[in-house]
Amino acid sequence: MPVQPTANATADALHREVIEKLISTQRCLQKWHAAVQQSAGSPAFSPLRGQGRVLSLLARKTEMRQRDMCEQLGIRPQSLGEMLFKLEKNGLIERRALDTGNHALSVRITDKGLALATDTAVVPNFDSFTDDELRSYITFLDRTMIELNRHRELLTKTEAAE
Repeated sequence: MPVQPTANATADALHREVIEKLISTQRCLQKWHAAVQQSAGSPAFSPLRGQGRVLSLLARKTEMRQRDMCEQLGIRPQSLGEMLFKLEKNGLIERRALDTGNHALSVRITDKGLALATDTAVVPNFDSFTDDELRSYITFLDRTMIELNRHRELLTKTEAAE
């Protein structure tokens, strides 16, 4: 007579499968991204990485505080500052000090930057999904990121305590 898995064993297997699917999705995205870069003929610029990611964000928001950009992109202020310096040098963005007195900077995309961000915005259309399915998927991805960040924080706290 076969042994039935316990509820915990089944849940653990399900959790492992979720992680495996996420890793497979990440690999698929990397391959898609490489194909996008190759077809665009510009491997140095991508709307999904580095400076291209910054431009893509500004193309959607037009103008943002530098601090808010760090939070939204999930990168350190120094890293963003280096990218913004290069983008500004190439005339793709403009930075200006805000009148708040706390050294806050506002970043605005230029027409040249907007044209570049628009030209390179290659996004799959996901025609096989309904709008409701896409909204649900976005919600699941948001919750997944929250859960992974929570777990990462627990791991780093445990490592720091040792």
